[in-house]
Amino acid sequence: MAGRELFGFITPNGYHPLLFAAVNQYLCDQELLFRNCFEPEDPMPTPAQRIDELCKEIREHDRLYYVLAEPKITDLEYDRLLSELKQLEAEHPELTREDSPTQRIGDEIVGDLQQVKHRVPMLSIENTYSLEELANFLNRVQKNLGTEPVEWVLELKIDGVAAAIIYEDGKLVRAVTRGNGEVGDDITHNIRTIGDVPLRLIGNVPSLLEVRGEVYMTNSDLAKLNLQRSEQGQPAFANTRNVTAGTIRLQDPKLAAERRMRFFCHGVGYCNGIQSTNHIAFLQELQSYGLPATPHVHHFTSAQEVLEKIDQIQESLHELDFEVDGLVLKVNQFSQRDELGSTSKSPRWVVAYKIEKYEAVTQLNEIRVQVGKTGAITPVAELEPVQLAGTTVSRKSAQCRRDRTERRAGGRLGCRRKSGQNYSTLSESNYTGELRTRNHSSFLRTAPSAKAN
Repeated sequence: MAGRELFGFITPNGYHPLLFAAVNQYLCDQELLFRNCFEPEDPMPTPAQRIDELCKEIREHDRLYYVLAEPKITDLEYDRLLSELKQLEAEHPELTREDSPTQRIGDEIVGDLQQVKHRVPMLSIENTYSLEELANFLNRVQKNLGTEPVEWVLELKIDGVAAAIIYEDGKLVRAVTRGNGEVGDDITHNIRTIGDVPLRLIGNVPSLLEVRGEVYMTNSDLAKLNLQRSEQGQPAFANTRNVTAGTIRLQDPKLAAERRMRFFCHGVGYCNGIQSTNHIAFLQELQSYGLPATPHVHHFTSAQEVLEKIDQIQESLHELDFEVDGLVLKVNQFSQRDELGSTSKSPRWVVAYKIEKYEAVTQLNEIRVQVGKTGAITPVAELEPVQLAGTTVSRKSAQCRRDRTERRAGGRLGCRRKSGQNYSTLSESNYTGELRTRNHSSFLRTAPSAKAN
């Protein structure tokens, strides 16, 4: 039948043009099929190539998660990428690199911590405790710089442990505590366990980069850790700074990894090849490499603007999930920092504006439920009255859902107030009474009648 249909295309003058078009199309299709069989468009990558792809992809997702807080995949998808990488490295151990995302936690327990000399001393920061002292510092800097305009950068003074992290050609090679400013302890094995510290930087990185910052723990992570310790019959840690200071010096990195430490970069040490000429640009440059820069940074063009805004900024600090014991004010331009120089103890271009903390332990007598005008329900803690910074504190509304579900009447908890603040907070980190698990009880968000309406 096919032959008779084909014969119909033949004419007395030769072959019909449609016949040639059909045959030509058939031959083209056969050639394409042949190529697809023997020359695939996307050849399978070799194990080395796939490992390289996975490392780059995981580092990029780490940057999106830890630095930009904009994750593009779910935790499950991330775990699958990491699992595939682990499987490939197990099958090809010769391809496992020291800076692989799978190599954060070492297997070996280190001996005594080795001491390392800082190439550039990690000096302390001068403290101020009032707006008058802060104004005197600002005036002194302006006087030393003459008529040059001075830009200022205001950052959080995170209550953690200072450390320096050194990268060579983008690879993490060493991490050191501040120590006495001249010499610190090598804590590389524990810093590698921190999820937001990249083992290898991304982008066009400097040949040598030393970033300085703060190792810290969030209040919510400390609450979880203390709950676990309570269930195991172990004493609770007093506060986030104490547990961080002890954790970074542990000899077993596996134990350090369990405590979920974190890191913020806020300073520069000995470097070769950085592009920035001021602090704001430097923080942005660090983020482009995948490093977590210190958050909530404010840029001011005058000293007067600093003095006008600093109290307003201080009022929002209680909303943070990590401890802050003040603010840090820095000259923005690196050239002006070089001109100002340092004393034997501290740089002349930076100062801390300290916030004094007042703490007390009191009795939680009862938890009442307060219904607002909109129907919103807020648990209110009725406390045994306690004096705090010249104020009697006897009741406190819960700051977050964590406050509502992890404290039980009859226990004892910490109450905290900071100088300059007109509010007090309940401190989970100092809570020593009986803890309840999150699913032990629940609270309504709104009153039933409000929901119905």
